[in-house]
Amino acid sequence: MNAMTSLDRLRLQGLRILLFANWWWTVAIGLGGLFLPVQHGGRALFLSAIVNILPTIQVMRQREGLETRMIVGTLAAVQPAIGLYLLSGHGWQMDAHMFFFVALAGLTLLYDWRPIILAAALTAVHHLILNFLLPAWVFPDQANVGRVAIHAVAVVLQAAVLCYLTVRLRGMLLALDGHVVQAGELAQEAEKGRDAAEAAMTASRAVDVRAAQLRSQQEAEKMRMAEDRRSATMALVRDFRQSVSEIVGSVGAAAQELDDSARQLNQLAQRASAGTEETVAIAEQSSANAAMLARRIDQLSESIAAIASASHQQAVLGGEAQRVSTTGHQAVHDLEGRTTSITSFADSITEIAARTNLLALNATIEAARAGDVGRGFAVVAGEVKQLAGQAANATGEIHALAWSAREGAGVAREALSEVAGVVEQLAGAADEIQRAVADQRDATSAIGESARDTAQDAASMTRQMGDVADVARDTESLSGRVSSAASSLSQTAQILQRAADQFVTQLAAA
Repeated sequence: MNAMTSLDRLRLQGLRILLFANWWWTVAIGLGGLFLPVQHGGRALFLSAIVNILPTIQVMRQREGLETRMIVGTLAAVQPAIGLYLLSGHGWQMDAHMFFFVALAGLTLLYDWRPIILAAALTAVHHLILNFLLPAWVFPDQANVGRVAIHAVAVVLQAAVLCYLTVRLRGMLLALDGHVVQAGELAQEAEKGRDAAEAAMTASRAVDVRAAQLRSQQEAEKMRMAEDRRSATMALVRDFRQSVSEIVGSVGAAAQELDDSARQLNQLAQRASAGTEETVAIAEQSSANAAMLARRIDQLSESIAAIASASHQQAVLGGEAQRVSTTGHQAVHDLEGRTTSITSFADSITEIAARTNLLALNATIEAARAGDVGRGFAVVAGEVKQLAGQAANATGEIHALAWSAREGAGVAREALSEVAGVVEQLAGAADEIQRAVADQRDATSAIGESARDTAQDAASMTRQMGDVADVARDTESLSGRVSSAASSLSQTAQILQRAADQFVTQLAAA
């Protein structure tokens, strides 16, 4: 049995191919640093060359063991990360993420799932840590945990498919090596049989005819055994080709499903982008309406303030009217007292006039008794009687005027009482209006504050919906990249199919 199995030889060949690709990647980084407007060209070239040295030494020493495969597996995460570092701040940085998927797919040439898991884990850790510490080395804009999660999901899905593929290929290659070992053992047994036959021919030279017959039989047996080995090998080749075709078909179907999912994600992102744009327009209109409502409420507050001022002035005037009404009521009360005094005074005058009239009557009687001597006194008494009558008439008029004044004062008192009641009700109503206006002003202020808060919330919602629209556009872009990765995976499967066909052809020719 050979020192290296066919699996070992394929792994060594894959290591050489990957190492060759990594050195070409270093050349590409150097060219990018020369011809692109980037800042870290020299450092990126130095780092890319340094990480290639140890894998190169291992491969040059014909070492294809697990240690070498794991070292080369780290390059699938480190070299694309150096490319992102080179393109930091450049418009192509986001597109450079696709090389993580290409490098991860290239690890299938090692026919080992462990380097794929290592590279996927390093890629996820690189994205997650730098997203918080140095986001400019990963993404062209600010840190975005959601974007890191999407990339991680894509890497995990691809790693799962590639691990399944490598496990199946490794199993088939090991089975093929087992069949090759069986074929070698059969060949050794045939060689042993040939040696025994030659020894028998040497020992029995005397029977040349028998020896010739034995040689003929041995040749026929050897041809038959060779034909059997060839038939077994061809059957193994057919099984291997069928298994590779099934795996390639599975990979192609998975790539097609990934491409379909990417297209569906793209359609959803487009619909989400359109919906968020309409929502942003509605939110902007709501913000404008809320701002207009706040201005209208401010105008209403000014009107309520004017009403409050007018109601306060009305309350002041009502208080003044109440005070004047009270003063008038007191004046009418004093007038009634004066009319009572005048009536009493008129009664006194009437009583005096009656007594004077009685005295004049007595004087007239006495003058009549005196005859001619008392005639002049009778004339005077008549005059006094006449004056008493006039005084009585005057007091009657005074009585009438006093009663008329008292009745007018009573009417005025009742009217002033009613006026005072009305003024008091008016003052109470003015106070109620003032309190209602104050409550309305407070409520209007609260509504105005709420309207302004609503306008601010609507503006904030507009900004948030704008962020959602940006995320939808980023998702649409990412779906296109996932579709590209699916196409790359399908192409890798086709390359694997061609390599397997070539291997089978060479094995059949041997």
